[in-house]
Amino acid sequence: MRILIVDDNRDIAESLCVLLGMEGYDARAAFSGESALTQARAFQPDVAIVDLLLPDIDGFELAGRLRQEAGCRHTRLIACSGHISQATAGRAYAAGMDPFLIKPFDPEVLLLILDRVNALLGAPRRESAHPLASRP
Repeated sequence: MRILIVDDNRDIAESLCVLLGMEGYDARAAFSGESALTQARAFQPDVAIVDLLLPDIDGFELAGRLRQEAGCRHTRLIACSGHISQATAGRAYAAGMDPFLIKPFDPEVLLLILDRVNALLGAPRRESAHPLASRP
C-alpha cells in the first residue's frame, strides 16, 4: 500500500516513513501542501496522512484539492493534528478525512488503522518486518 505523509515537521514525517517502511508499506513524505499535491499526482497514494496545519495551504484545502486529482479521488485521507476541537474534527470529517489522529499518537494506533484500510481495499494482509510486532 502506498502512503503519503504530509507534515511540515520533517522529523515526524521522516520517522513515520521509516516506521511504515519497516512495516512493509511504500511511504513517502511531503513537507507542505503544494509538495504533497505534486507528489500525489505521481505517487497516487492509497492513503494520505495529512497534518491540518501546513505552512502554505491547510489540510482541509489540501483534502479538497486531492479529491480533484484523477489519481487521488479514492485516496483514504487521515487527518492529523495536535490542535483538536470538536469543530476541527467536524471540518476534517466534512473534508473527507476519517479517522482523525491526535498528536502525539501511538504508532500502533496508526498501524491498526492501516490494517483496516488494507482490509477495506481488499489487499492481502501484510506481514510486519518489525521483530516485536504482535498484532493478530
